[in-house]
Amino acid sequence: VATIRCGVGQAEVQEELRAPEDGVGTPELPRSRLARRWRQLVDTVRRSGMVYLFSYAFISHVNLALMFGVAWALFVRTWHACPIEPSGLPWAAEVTCAFYRPVLLHRKFLASYGAMCLGLGTITRPLRAGMAVGLMPGVRRTISFFEDRLRCPKLLAYTLTIVVGVTLGSLCFAPAVFLSCAVLSVPVAGV
Repeated sequence: VATIRCGVGQAEVQEELRAPEDGVGTPELPRSRLARRWRQLVDTVRRSGMVYLFSYAFISHVNLALMFGVAWALFVRTWHACPIEPSGLPWAAEVTCAFYRPVLLHRKFLASYGAMCLGLGTITRPLRAGMAVGLMPGVRRTISFFEDRLRCPKLLAYTLTIVVGVTLGSLCFAPAVFLSCAVLSVPVAGV
């Protein structure tokens, strides 16, 4: 039992301390179910470190691709123009490369995409954090594949895992744009 003294009148509040479920760490005061789940998520992240970081980075990259697609379709619908000047590449390559060449994107598109990332990206952060925890076993298997099967050193295995994640995330940009444009019934290249 813990006694907490506070305030002017020295009121005492007594609450029973509970040991953490895994038996490791310091006892904590009773919490709501949501707070307990959040604590479990934080403990998982602390134990998994780099694996969680890679998972979260991949999920965030895919989230950026989806928002890029939605922003592209809304821009074409609103302004009846394409956010980029086509350079002669196939449209799938144009769209994917456009994300990595922001200097060539239309300023109004960048403004709307930035606003969407700040607004919607902030709202989806807890969802991305939870999805990253779910993706961690796949990231662990990828790292293990590089370490065990290909006999790569740990640093190289981590580097290759990052490269695979960025490549897979980058492959989501064109489908996100094409799907968003199809849903809004607008052409990818504008009018």
